[in-house]
Amino acid sequence: MSVTIIDKHKIWNALYLKSRHEKKVAQLFENLGLEYYLPLIKRLSIRSDRKKWIEEPLFRGYIFVPANVQISEKVLFVPGVVAYVNYNGSHAVVKQSELQILQTLIDKGYHIDADAGKELEIGDKITIASGPLKGMEGYILEARGDTYFLISVESIGQMLKVKISKEVLVKN
Repeated sequence: MSVTIIDKHKIWNALYLKSRHEKKVAQLFENLGLEYYLPLIKRLSIRSDRKKWIEEPLFRGYIFVPANVQISEKVLFVPGVVAYVNYNGSHAVVKQSELQILQTLIDKGYHIDADAGKELEIGDKITIASGPLKGMEGYILEARGDTYFLISVESIGQMLKVKISKEVLVKN
């Protein structure tokens, strides 16, 4: 239910959505022929009587749309859309490279937790030196053991907890 990101020079904006409306809004965008990106992750839901794999949004309450003057007002009338995410008085700009990194993390099956570390301070700036995320830059916000690091996605003010070996990280 998400669009594959191809154009590496495209600019994207983030939209705030009503609570738990991410997939509904994505379906409405699809029905209207509007381009969007909704990063979904698989999570094991454990109930008292069963276990089930579910697909849920990586960022609750957000969906990404291309920055496009022709559709900028149109998307605000889609049921479930609240407003554009603003940063410094204008629509927050999400870099194509950041969305590609999210897509790579999801496609490669990395364990991701987007709700982690909101109260933590920014630490060392790092670059991933090898592997499928080679060249990705971010900040180490917390290290748990040898393999969990919190990485900041600056343009939308979110953080991801990524399970990755510290051997592939290089301090800038």
